[in-house]
Amino acid sequence: MRYRHLLLALAMMLAIFAVQATAAPKIDPDLAARLSVAQPNTQLGVVLTFNGNTITDAQVAAVRRWAS
Repeated sequence: MRYRHLLLALAMMLAIFAVQATAAPKIDPDLAARLSVAQPNTQLGVVLTFNGNTITDAQVAAVRRWAS
């Protein structure tokens, strides 16, 4: 019985982490408007923020996927 509870708790934690890892970025409406009319070579200054004290490889990969 204890193992079932432990497995259930582990499964729930993994599901939460998976949802957070695949969460879509939140983009400011002003930035979205500028992006919609920007040319491919236009450079924009933006600030990225992340939850936590460090940036993970998964977060860097997500930004690179989104930016390309």
